Amino acid sequence: MILAALMWFKQNGIRLVVFENGVGGRADPSNILNPIIACLTEMTLDHQDLLGPTLEDIVADKAAIVKQTTQKLILGSANADVRRLVRDHVANTTIVALTEEYTISGYNDRLNYRSEYHNVAEQPLHTTALFQKQNAGTALAALEALMAYNVPIHWERALNALSHVQIPCRYEKRTFRDGLVLIDGAHNPYEMETLMKAMALDKFIPDRVVLSLTTGRSSLDMLKPLSQLNASFDVIASPFKERRMPKAEIHQAFTDLGLSWTYYDHLDLFLQTSPFKKQQTLITGSLYLAGVLRTYIIDADRKLHIKT
Repeated sequence: MILAALMWFKQNGIRLVVFENGVGGRADPSNILNPIIACLTEMTLDHQDLLGPTLEDIVADKAAIVKQTTQKLILGSANADVRRLVRDHVANTTIVALTEEYTISGYNDRLNYRSEYHNVAEQPLHTTALFQKQNAGTALAALEALMAYNVPIHWERALNALSHVQIPCRYEKRTFRDGLVLIDGAHNPYEMETLMKAMALDKFIPDRVVLSLTTGRSSLDMLKPLSQLNASFDVIASPFKERRMPKAEIHQAFTDLGLSWTYYDHLDLFLQTSPFKKQQTLITGSLYLAGVLRTYIIDADRKLHIKT
């Protein structure tokens, strides 16, 4: 797919290409590229079966996207340990780091961004989540880096475009069946903790949590951040057998945390319960589950509007 994309870009005279890595950097197919500008967002313990067991292993793998040709690295991590580890692996590239060369803040759905080049106040976003504001700030820092290399970017148009960005399954809210559904594909303990912080600031209190738990991470660590919620829990088994967390391990985690829960072997069995009615629901734990239920909600809502 990478080669097909590169051929298409060349045939159509595309001068600027933005590639997103799949998993890590060292073995990702996009590693054949020699970027002028590289971006690293927040890093945590995830995909350890592929990237290594420690945070240092993961940082080293992802930092491999930085090549001798790379002039600037936009480092969008709020974790001081991650920034230190990146600097250990990146020696000859200028690093533009969050909390150092640029900062972000803001309440509700507004973003404040400050750097050497711009001071943006009260930028509207389609999210209230701090981690999405962090990513938005990293995107703005990347645009500034491109502008420094004379790439013709209209800053005000970029800000206007940012105000319209909606990212599916990343702190996405949808009204459905007289209820409110929050969809976030947090799939590691750090992302789950970050999600809980965003919900607390947003004062979103779910009555029901729908999630899937997959191998490669601890069920207990995934559930700990959610254990403070006074909600019912529905666990839906992953359709991919090699990714399915053993039911016994999930049971032990819920038992250790003193939480009651309901288990569904198949998504269809869960949907037969007519979920989401007149309540606040959180869908999380798996991007796959988040995407499937998002599609279900959109399709069901569309059919309802057609009938009425």
